[in-house]
Amino acid sequence: MKNSEELIHILGAGPAGLAAAYSASQAALPYVLYEASDQPGGNARTLRLEDCLYDTGAHRFHDKAPKATRLVKELLGDDLLPVNAPSVIYHQGRFLDFPLHLGSIVRSLPVSESFHIGLSFVASRLHSSNGTGSFSDVSISRYGKKLSEMFLFNYSEKLWGLPPEQLSSHVSGGRLKGLNFWSLLRDSFDRKRIHSSHLDGQFYYPKYGIGMIAERLANTLGKERVRYNSRITGLRHNRKRITGIEINQTELIATDRVVSTLPITVLVRLLNPASPERIIEASRSLRFRHMILLVVVIARDHLTDNASIYFPDRSIPFTRLYESKNRSSFMAPPGQTCIILELSCFLEDVMWREGESRLSELAKGMLKDLFNVREDEILAIDVERIPFAYPLLGIGIEEKLCLIIDYLRTFENLQLTGRSSTFIYNHIHDLILSGTEVIKQFTP
Repeated sequence: MKNSEELIHILGAGPAGLAAAYSASQAALPYVLYEASDQPGGNARTLRLEDCLYDTGAHRFHDKAPKATRLVKELLGDDLLPVNAPSVIYHQGRFLDFPLHLGSIVRSLPVSESFHIGLSFVASRLHSSNGTGSFSDVSISRYGKKLSEMFLFNYSEKLWGLPPEQLSSHVSGGRLKGLNFWSLLRDSFDRKRIHSSHLDGQFYYPKYGIGMIAERLANTLGKERVRYNSRITGLRHNRKRITGIEINQTELIATDRVVSTLPITVLVRLLNPASPERIIEASRSLRFRHMILLVVVIARDHLTDNASIYFPDRSIPFTRLYESKNRSSFMAPPGQTCIILELSCFLEDVMWREGESRLSELAKGMLKDLFNVREDEILAIDVERIPFAYPLLGIGIEEKLCLIIDYLRTFENLQLTGRSSTFIYNHIHDLILSGTEVIKQFTP
């Protein structure tokens, strides 16, 4: 019988940690939630620049996990808005629908290039090989080499920092599921199917930004249950259980049960006594991509009609642009809009340490070249750095990850949940669901 009176210590107030705390509260289980920063949300927060709101990522909420959807609808009520804002790919001065469909390709590309795309797909079907299961293999088998090289490979290498043959197919985040050349062809003759469930232009979005989900969850918990500005700086253990957590290098708290949403590499490093060398070595193989956001307030009512714009072209340093106002009109006042440009990098990259003035010039130059944004139209610009944005799912990490997970499972009172903690590329609805489910491990 599990002791329901044991206190659950939840590390990290991102979506998964907040959902875990909410689930514990609903089950009348005692808990405390620790967050290093001064606000909830993790990498799914909403911030302000001048009179505009923007999210720390191009977040949206998809109705793909019924339990998570019910919870978010209960929390937000009428403040959860249905949105239909498609995304596009920018390619050599033209915009193509994302995800791709053949009609958009044919309309946007020269006939000769479209013909080569078709031939490439036929060739991929005639010469199918036993690949490694890489992103490259899966993309070519579904789209053909030509289309993959044009739109998928350059973008994936910019986003992930590795060539596509070294990436797991899971880096697509499910966006290739159900998509192939035949679906592109079928959709080009059936416009209604273009708006079917495999496209992500239809979603839910909170009235004042994605951070409302975290804020509403946090509000249900009560201030006495959430400790902000409480960074986890150590975890003590006796090789069987986590016995204590160190806060801000000054406070040691004895623990009964622990739910961690910390990046798995950080968790391994914080253990005291230190993890075995084989575990430390395996954790060095796990890497994260970090994001730099260039946030620009522009004196226009809208810059585009799209939720997001993707940039596979190598000549453009940014991977994606999103416009807050196209998710909710309440994100910016009339006559203004807020544009967010994303750069993806490693911590050791020069770009991560680049000064704000240089980054701002990159943003201004790109907006001028692609959208004719004048200098006097830019009302404000800021830089926001988002660490541990994406787990880097390279080929061959599974063995190292399993080794680490198996080691962490030897601590009988420790559970993991969240994107960075489980090293899974998932979405907000997944995080909320996994956070609520993990508490079931502690119920009698």
